[in-house]
Amino acid sequence: MSPRLPAFFLPNLHGGGAEKMALALVRGFASCGVRCRLVLANALSDYGPQDDLEIVDLGCRRLALAGLALAGWLQRERPPWLLAGMTQSNCLALGTRMLCRTTTRIIVRQENVISQVAKMPHSAFTGLCLRLVPHLYPRADAIIAISNGVAHDLAAFARLPPSRIRTIYNPACPTERELLGPLANHRWLGPGKDRPVVVAAGRLTGVKDFHSAIRAFALLRSKRPVRLIILGQGPLKSDLAALAGSLGCAADVDLAGFHPEPCAVMRGCDLFLLSSLSEGFGNVLVEALACGLRIVSTDCPGGPGEILDHGTYGRLVPVGDPAAMAAAMLAALDEPASPLARRRAVAFSQRTIAAQHLQAIADAG
Repeated sequence: MSPRLPAFFLPNLHGGGAEKMALALVRGFASCGVRCRLVLANALSDYGPQDDLEIVDLGCRRLALAGLALAGWLQRERPPWLLAGMTQSNCLALGTRMLCRTTTRIIVRQENVISQVAKMPHSAFTGLCLRLVPHLYPRADAIIAISNGVAHDLAAFARLPPSRIRTIYNPACPTERELLGPLANHRWLGPGKDRPVVVAAGRLTGVKDFHSAIRAFALLRSKRPVRLIILGQGPLKSDLAALAGSLGCAADVDLAGFHPEPCAVMRGCDLFLLSSLSEGFGNVLVEALACGLRIVSTDCPGGPGEILDHGTYGRLVPVGDPAAMAAAMLAALDEPASPLARRRAVAFSQRTIAAQHLQAIADAG
């Protein structure tokens, strides 16, 4: 009889921060001696083969249709615990356990500022999950938030005692392979680079506020020669390209698309810009620290202020203020990066964060 292995449940492995952190956590669990299956509603992936991981594909086109498949899998495999990530997966896992009456412990991991998500356009299924959060989350065996900001927001939104939520940061520190691998092949990077390059990264959606990033870049570019690379894909790509064109800076803005290893690009750049309206954590900030970049970030709800120790490791600016972003970037480019940046990034290593998760799961009993 095969051993009862724990599991991590997600919709899929599309190119986002939550998915990348799930892969890092499962590998971190393995480094701590715990085999963990990765259970996906469907195995669509932007991260390529994951041959070192045990992946279960429930074969459901949409997460909203995965309840029965997940219930059947839980009843067959009887994992001792299941860690779910993302609000919709959390609700589905908790609701499924109620229906199939499994003894599997369910641990939910909140990865965004949920009150901000509730204000934005979303699908009917996401809307249903948001309404169910106050009713389902109290049934979890443990609740993990990826920053103190996320924890405080979730406690208010779900009407939970703050003591029910444990903050454990993301395992966002890049691996040695990512930091020592070859530089990305980009026309603006490498030996021929003739001016500073600013890099930003994230899905091209409203919450990342790349409109403000491009406006700030245009102001910076009026002061000195500089270029901007934005890594990520999403529905606003054409809008952002049009904005760069209208501001006269399109020739120096590259909407470069999704890159599975952003450090290969970051290491050739000079400054990292985060322009988000909110961030559950801010994985890209840890990656930028590990790459030794100067950093300018909005002081948005969620993790960025915590990662940067409220300005110790980078400049924090108000949300939605391109002029402040531009001024901070101009100042940052004229000073050296923090010599302690890489040491700060190590605090978010896979093994360290995985061990903290395993302790939280053990404490839940």
